[in-house]
Amino acid sequence: QRKREQRAQGSGKPAPAESPRSQGLLVLEALAATGIRSIRYARELGNRGAHGIRRIVANDLDITATQHMQRNLEHNGVPPEMVEVVCGDACGHMYARRAKGPGGNPDAAYDVIDIDPYGTASPFLDAAVQAIADGGLLCITSTDMPVLAGNYPEACFARYGGTAIKAGY
Repeated sequence: QRKREQRAQGSGKPAPAESPRSQGLLVLEALAATGIRSIRYARELGNRGAHGIRRIVANDLDITATQHMQRNLEHNGVPPEMVEVVCGDACGHMYARRAKGPGGNPDAAYDVIDIDPYGTASPFLDAAVQAIADGGLLCITSTDMPVLAGNYPEACFARYGGTAIKAGY
């Protein structure tokens, strides 16, 4: 950013407008449940300007979960303007904010998308890849380890279209 400003000054052109990215990260916790990760992001990375959090969107499909999130945010002293709690479908939310392709809006893309479903993450991957900014961080956690580790080969094939092979190495 500084180099661009210096080049613009040296050439006599006006400096480019400040991008939203220079104000910090835009984070989506797509399946937030209690909002614990959003709280952690806000507490550890908030109020650091360009090196911190601009805004966090904590999404869950369950209205009761979003109510608990609101209380957890208040209880942990997270400023309400830092975290937006949304009740909606995670895939629909990400597809509505896709960054690439026809109708895409790169300025609305998320810098970080955190996906931690109960079970497989595969239904959320396409939407997440379309909603992440270039150079963004896609964090995926899956609690489907027994299936992926080969303990249930039929379930692995049904869910992922492949077979996990157990190996001794």
